[in-house]
Amino acid sequence: MVKNSTNTSRHSLPVNKQWAMQLALLAIGVSVATWYGWFWPEDLLRYDSGLSYGPAPDDMVIVAIDDNSVAQIGRWPWRRAIHAALFNRLKAAGARAVVLDVVISESLPIPALAMAAAQIAHPQLKIHRDGIARSVYLREGLG
Repeated sequence: MVKNSTNTSRHSLPVNKQWAMQLALLAIGVSVATWYGWFWPEDLLRYDSGLSYGPAPDDMVIVAIDDNSVAQIGRWPWRRAIHAALFNRLKAAGARAVVLDVVISESLPIPALAMAAAQIAHPQLKIHRDGIARSVYLREGLG
């Protein structure tokens, strides 16, 4: 009696077709998982583990608008004179650059700011689902 060496039976597909079907189902599953973001925490963890972070420069200072400042100065939005006084104090203290990261929703005198500023830009960070900013839009701004 001679055995059939093709590893098929009446109710199953050949091995290469089984592998092809399993591979296709796996590809569809991975595509669906990626499309719906099922593994985004793991993706970002792997991304973060590949980055190298160093200490912040010693000559960098972050001046934040905190609850104490709002209690002393008043609710937002503040008068432009308050921002100008802050910039003057920072310049007198030797600041080489100042980034103002606030939304100024009232009408803004762009020509006056442009005359006083070394450069005007529109900083925009992309905040990910986990609340961490990992990128910045470098092509956004005025002009």
